[in-house]
Amino acid sequence: VVIYDDVDLDVGRLRIRKKGSAGGHNGLKNIILHLSSEIFPRVRVGVGAKKAGADLAAHVLGTIDKDISSVCFDSRKAEPGSLFVAVSGVSTDGALFIDTAIENGAVAIICNTIPSVTKENITYIQVKDSSIALGEIASAYYGRPSDKMILVGVTGTNGKTTIATVLYKLFKKLGFKTGLISTVCNMVDDEEFPSTHTTPDPVELNALMAKMAEIGGLGVFYW
Repeated sequence: VVIYDDVDLDVGRLRIRKKGSAGGHNGLKNIILHLSSEIFPRVRVGVGAKKAGADLAAHVLGTIDKDISSVCFDSRKAEPGSLFVAVSGVSTDGALFIDTAIENGAVAIICNTIPSVTKENITYIQVKDSSIALGEIASAYYGRPSDKMILVGVTGTNGKTTIATVLYKLFKKLGFKTGLISTVCNMVDDEEFPSTHTTPDPVELNALMAKMAEIGGLGVFYW
């Protein structure tokens, strides 16, 4: 988790103070400030203007000085204080469920297009591609856990789970705190978590890695 000094960041029409309320890794302002500039649609600015700041300011409606209790892209999982990411999928568009997420308690919305009708006290943030933004948002929310350990990915046609499991057990025998992410089960050192999907979604993946980082894990083997 990055601890900021008491420094102001001038971003176009927004003036954000990096220290204070909602400044932890689960504060909305901290999450947004950790996103890459490519996440936001580009805007035309005058000579000498701070480009990234202008991009951010032009695509935020509402305050980003608020705490976030969870990140979700399923409106049914939204709860009081949630950040809902409206992901556009193959069969449906998450934007159709923004109101449902808000009814369930979401206080901030990430979307490809800000709705024409918005709700008071809800923060709307427009991005170029919400599905890409979801990964960066989940990482920022959980304090960028992948930066704190060694990640080993196993690819191929057959034997991926076997190899990842063997490596996990080998490093455990050597005395290292290690994690495993597979279709069979997910392990955070000795604690087992059910594997519900072939590949964890970005939120679940970062949550697992955050648990690993908390115990000082060396690395995670996954496929």
